[in-house]
Amino acid sequence: MVRGELSQYSRLWPNAEIAIADARDKNSLKAALKDIDTAYYLIHSLHLGSKEFPATDMLAASNFKEAAQEMRIKRIIYLGGLGDIRSPLSAHLLSRAKVAEELKKGTTPVTILRAAIIVGSGSASYEIIQHLVRISRSLLFQMV
Repeated sequence: MVRGELSQYSRLWPNAEIAIADARDKNSLKAALKDIDTAYYLIHSLHLGSKEFPATDMLAASNFKEAAQEMRIKRIIYLGGLGDIRSPLSAHLLSRAKVAEELKKGTTPVTILRAAIIVGSGSASYEIIQHLVRISRSLLFQMV
């Protein structure tokens, strides 16, 4: 499930079945989750900026939790961030922890995996690393 235009994702993942949905709209989530057994939750709203992303993250998690229940999803697998919630966290990591808690409030079982960085084609982390490699390679060739 993606929120953007299908063509760019079709090129990245040619063998995947891709559905468009907006996690802020529970009905679009329900349509995308139809006939699904396990849903991976990779949603974040950082692109909205520091003022908007925490509330949008919570809305998305709540909608996803409810849509998963209604569509009888058997399991949600949530890939969140590292961080001890008993210590001060950045706004981003605190939001990741709150999303995990929101997903667990539903009746659908949730498996929570935590990682320092999630790198996959199309992810922001992947794009950043790819950009850094290009810059490094360019600088290296300039030095030679």
